[in-house]
Amino acid sequence: MNSQDHIAKKSLGQNFLIDKNMILKIIKYIDPKDNEKIVEIGPGFGALTDHLSQSVGNLVLIELDTKLADLLNEKYSDNKNIKVIKGNILKIDWKKFLPIDKIVGNLPYNISSQIIIKMFQHRKKINSAIITIQKEFAERLVSAPKSKKYGILSVYNQLYCDAKILFKISNQVFRPIPKVESTLIEMKFNKKLKYKIDDLDFFHKIVRTAFNQRRKQLKNSLSVFYRPDLKDKFDWKLRAEAIDLKGYFNLYKLLINSI
Repeated sequence: MNSQDHIAKKSLGQNFLIDKNMILKIIKYIDPKDNEKIVEIGPGFGALTDHLSQSVGNLVLIELDTKLADLLNEKYSDNKNIKVIKGNILKIDWKKFLPIDKIVGNLPYNISSQIIIKMFQHRKKINSAIITIQKEFAERLVSAPKSKKYGILSVYNQLYCDAKILFKISNQVFRPIPKVESTLIEMKFNKKLKYKIDDLDFFHKIVRTAFNQRRKQLKNSLSVFYRPDLKDKFDWKLRAEAIDLKGYFNLYKLLINSI
């Protein structure tokens, strides 16, 4: 069985990379080393895996599709450096394969944001990620303030990692052909945060609440936190998309100290 024979499951967001030149280009950016531990999410038929297996000393493949996981197990059964985990990357215990030097793979478009949030949660034990995601999502992730694309994940990205777009990928290199274009991005995770935030849940809550009503001024979007005595301590006329990471940190300090 190969990617031409296998019926892609829309529910799993399956689009298989088939272009050999693109595969080699991605591998060049991944730059696998024999002393690294690499986790590949959704390896499919092993388009990247075939090349990674030749260089990496410790390779973990995480595949949700039962048939593909079984095929991968059979295909790489003689390679003791490869471990196949059958399961949902959002539900399995990440402790099974942490720490990680690199995470790679073509992330399913429908759960890309959830996977990246998982990476943020485990950032202290992940060095970097070189992943393929939807082009529009990549642009939102690395977007700067005062842009319509700037949102919750943009702020989290500033806090937890340094991400950059490496290059765009045509939808023609996949089968079936997706309706959207893709992008390869690199994420280097911060073991130490850029700002001292003791209560990350509260920081997340502030950012989410502000962006949930992004067209409103902070005085209204953050009305649950706002008090008249805080009026002159922050510019409450600003909207969520106008505030950079330092601004959200200042807002966090103000509100956490006034609880």
